[in-house]
Amino acid sequence: MAQAQKKSFGPDTVPGAHPQDAAPAALAQNPFAFWSNMADMQRQFLTSMVKAPEPASAAGPNVAEIRPSALAEPVAKVSQNWMAAASECQREMAGFVNERLAKNQAFITKLVAAHDMPELIQLHAGWMQQTAQDYTDEIGRLSDIVKNGADEAIAATA
Repeated sequence: MAQAQKKSFGPDTVPGAHPQDAAPAALAQNPFAFWSNMADMQRQFLTSMVKAPEPASAAGPNVAEIRPSALAEPVAKVSQNWMAAASECQREMAGFVNERLAKNQAFITKLVAAHDMPELIQLHAGWMQQTAQDYTDEIGRLSDIVKNGADEAIAATA
């Protein structure tokens, strides 16, 4: 059985040359060479997945070819907005956890100081009600952050 050749995703190399030797030199010239190479490989892969577009003259005057470079700025803006929204969600959740831990600690302190069963039941019922309300409010705040992030991302690409 014939052995399959290993597929190379890098540029064609000269026989006898080692691609590993060229990598440090390329990085010395351009520190972003790795990411540039990754982008080229992704572009080649995605291009191989779709049918090549027909020439503009055959397709008609209203058809514009979309190139990855034309999408770079809008994608960067959307990514930036979503990262800001994700960071805001993380800050909000960290604050919420801090608040809930303080309330839980206060609840446990009151629980230990309770004198009888009706007081324990009343404390527990109040804690459960407050906890449910806090979680409901937090979900609303997180939803608002995500909605605002989506609105800003849409506005950035308009």
